[in-house]
Amino acid sequence: MNRLSFLLCLLFLLPCSHLARSGTSPVTVGGYPIPATEMREQIIAWLHGTGFRISQDGADPENFTLECSKGDVRFLVEIRPNSPLASFAQVSDLTGIADGGSFINGLKAFLETYVLNLHRDEPVALQSMPDSVLRQAKAVFCLSAFAEGKTVEFSGFAVGRKGLIVTTAHDLEGIREIIVRLENGEKFSGMVVKRDPLRDLTLIKVEKSFSETLSAMKGRRKLNMGEKVYSMACPAHKHGMVRMGIVDEPPAIVQGRPLWQVNMDVAPGDSGGPVFDSNGRLAGVVKGRFRGGWSRGFLIPISTLREFLGSGGR
Repeated sequence: MNRLSFLLCLLFLLPCSHLARSGTSPVTVGGYPIPATEMREQIIAWLHGTGFRISQDGADPENFTLECSKGDVRFLVEIRPNSPLASFAQVSDLTGIADGGSFINGLKAFLETYVLNLHRDEPVALQSMPDSVLRQAKAVFCLSAFAEGKTVEFSGFAVGRKGLIVTTAHDLEGIREIIVRLENGEKFSGMVVKRDPLRDLTLIKVEKSFSETLSAMKGRRKLNMGEKVYSMACPAHKHGMVRMGIVDEPPAIVQGRPLWQVNMDVAPGDSGGPVFDSNGRLAGVVKGRFRGGWSRGFLIPISTLREFLGSGGR
């Protein structure tokens, strides 16, 4: 192929490639009294709940874009702020073969319902969570420690009725005393009795008996691609915040240890929180998020937790 033929071919392919990417023109979903970051988080939850996989999650200082797919169809959801407390969304059908109207109407209905429920006592985000997950809240704790002149906040959960709590190990080097806050606001002082930086797990002991615990032995050793999972943690020390995610990648190997990869928002303070399957079975421990993004989370698997706790497994 000579140079002229190559350029003509390229000129022909570029518009086709653009059309394949853009599909139909963007359709406005609507404007809502929700900050852009909050709208993004709620749309991600809705996409997961309707079976869509988020294949790209991009953000710049002004806008958020979510490219999602299910089977052969793909949509691009763009979120733009109107003001610090309001934003609007629009949708582009990237394939042109999907029922874009059904997708847009579903998203509209979800956002309208979310706005209507903003002032209810129970957060709307919890209304769609399995009861089997929400019942585990009494076994989850907000933890804090003082290190290098600042307070470090994280999460943990009971693994033994005689005051044993598991959390992550990063940020706890040289720390012995931990403050443990229960669901009812009661506080206790805990001591680090075992810390494993390689597995990124720590065992804490408090002088208190727990009525509710989580079992690593009854937990899920294997998760399935596309499976929904639910984290329960303490971002900003808000007890029992539940987030839904999807296992959308095979386990990653980091420093020789496996980590589950999930499409899930992970915020500061979530590390050490338990993750459950839809039946409320322990499925992992929140390790952290991919730097540079909020929606790529890493989970410590049950097999690693069992190794850490020993043959008893608790």
